[in-house]
Amino acid sequence: MTRKFLLAFLALSVSLVLQAWLAGAGIFLDLSFATLIALAFFLDFLELLTLALGVAFVLNWQPAPSATLAFLAGYPCLIHLLYRLAPWQIWIMIPAAIVVGFTALLFVAAPGSFAAAPGLFFGDLFAGILFGYLAFFSLARA
Repeated sequence: MTRKFLLAFLALSVSLVLQAWLAGAGIFLDLSFATLIALAFFLDFLELLTLALGVAFVLNWQPAPSATLAFLAGYPCLIHLLYRLAPWQIWIMIPAAIVVGFTALLFVAAPGSFAAAPGLFFGDLFAGILFGYLAFFSLARA
């Protein structure tokens, strides 16, 4: 285990606990998804896959996987591969990947919810970008 992986595990654990705590208060944010996307830019593929599958298991402990969980685990791995093929400026790629990921997750999980409450989506998106930047820049120096 590398130091990067342990710090990434800690950041992901913090995001999961914060996400669960906020959900108990009625605020539903996808902080763990944003953290996984940010981690995709500096972890190795197998480390990222391990964390992504762990998050999918924690978020849904039921035996039957869903399309939402497959997307939640697969999208950060896809971002990792795309970044390795075509590296670009990370400060642009992180919010772009989070915007595309959150939008696609919305249409995979609940296609009609955007029309019902677009403000909730944009609030989640803003919090996701902020938390993704926070997770990346605090761990990128490790």
